[in-house]
Amino acid sequence: MDYLKFSASGAAPGGWNPRAVLDKLRLRRQEISLAAETVNKVVDHLLRGLKSCDSEFKDVGLLRTGSYYEHVKISAPNEFDIMFKLEVSRIQLEEYRNSGAYYFVKFKRNPKGNPLSPFLEGEILSASKMLLKFRKIIKKEIENIEDVIVQRKKRGSPAVTLLIRKPKEISVDITLALELNTSWPASTKNGLPVTDWLGTKVRSSLRQQPFYLVPKHAKEGNGFQEETWRLSFSHIEKDILKSHGQSKTCCEINGMKCCSDFLFYSTGKIV
Repeated sequence: MDYLKFSASGAAPGGWNPRAVLDKLRLRRQEISLAAETVNKVVDHLLRGLKSCDSEFKDVGLLRTGSYYEHVKISAPNEFDIMFKLEVSRIQLEEYRNSGAYYFVKFKRNPKGNPLSPFLEGEILSASKMLLKFRKIIKKEIENIEDVIVQRKKRGSPAVTLLIRKPKEISVDITLALELNTSWPASTKNGLPVTDWLGTKVRSSLRQQPFYLVPKHAKEGNGFQEETWRLSFSHIEKDILKSHGQSKTCCEINGMKCCSDFLFYSTGKIV
């Protein structure tokens, strides 16, 4: 179609110039690397602190998701999203108001030694209690790091937001995620429509991976239901991005290249 043909400069006649837009968005790798180096030092310190203290979070690990870890970060070098994962087992999910995304978490059995017992509100694993304790430990650890503060809690947000003030201001959202190595919830059965361009095997493989729950409050009238957990598939998004453009059946085969491909072909590497 004529209106999709590009001139030598990369701009469609009479249209917008995607390459010019991407040039404005693309960040220098050095800028991202310097920011990431600072963030990684803080994250490593927090992980060591969480693992060394005698708390319910001593088994946490780093879940490498987000645009920086996916190597497709093209904007906002001063904003990072980090997930700390905590594996849980023998979990029963109760969907919240047919939302498909929000759930109450219960244990099928609650053995005496369950480290998460202090966070139970009756039968329900309290998202608010768990997030409060997680935030408290992080605040204590941050006291030992110069030029880093914990920002005021945002209502309804599952993240603990840090502000690194030097050498340059960087905002870091740290989110606790429960890792469940079990079948995905029934509400996801018809989701993940990638069969036509990545194939049935890839879709099945993706669905065999664990899924995650973050302490995100569901909207309830004018307020929030503070004990709900929301599904998170950041790791699946990461794998889809890595697979994009690799298949003969890729969605872009007969169309315009996507943003990540523009960045790859114009620089020789994904930023």
